Amino acid sequence: MPRQNNYCIYCGRLADTREHVPSKSLLEKPFPINLWTVKACNTCNRGYSLDEEYFLVLLSRIGTSDSLIQKCQEGGRVARALARSPNFEKRILDALKYDSVIDMVRIEPESERIFRILQKIAIGIYVKKYSKIPILNTIIPLDAYPYNIEDFRPARLFADTLTEKFRFKKWHHIQEGVFSYTFLSNTHASNRKTLLMDFHRTLWGVVDIPKPNNGNFRDENQMYLFDPEES
Repeated sequence: MPRQNNYCIYCGRLADTREHVPSKSLLEKPFPINLWTVKACNTCNRGYSLDEEYFLVLLSRIGTSDSLIQKCQEGGRVARALARSPNFEKRILDALKYDSVIDMVRIEPESERIFRILQKIAIGIYVKKYSKIPILNTIIPLDAYPYNIEDFRPARLFADTLTEKFRFKKWHHIQEGVFSYTFLSNTHASNRKTLLMDFHRTLWGVVDIPKPNNGNFRDENQMYLFDPEES
């Protein structure tokens, strides 16, 4: 466990709560034993909640796993969220667009909300993996690819998850079939790596991260995660 002083790993303010990595809202009960946590402030903890809810609703609309289907049924987490906020459901419906080229209905998601969640989880995993707190703008979400119904994953990215013997590289399972992640080499930048996250066997989130020895992390005596030159 890295020494985090008493500051939020996301914004650098004083921490007054703890945040799970990933958030419990993206996991299933019963939750994993000893689920890892990081220090956070209440502002960041609450500030991501609506985006996490949106992310979960989006997953439920494109996923086919039993757990996601149950969330959409009466009394389920997604059904309750949509019942509480009719405007929320309207935003999801408005995102449905007909693609005449492939004769299918697609969802055009609010990418910035998805990227915020990918970045948040990536920061937590980075701290866990390397015991260093990265500067916020060095954790760069690249894309999110659905794959369980129609596979949108680039062939290159999928190939990078395989060894020379065409076996899958090691994945770290926070909760089997719900959330897993792995690290891949970045062939274009020697000082960067790729963090690949799998959500509910439905979507891959891809985030570009710095290697821990290139200086793009917060010093333990610093109180901020952003680059001071951009403040």
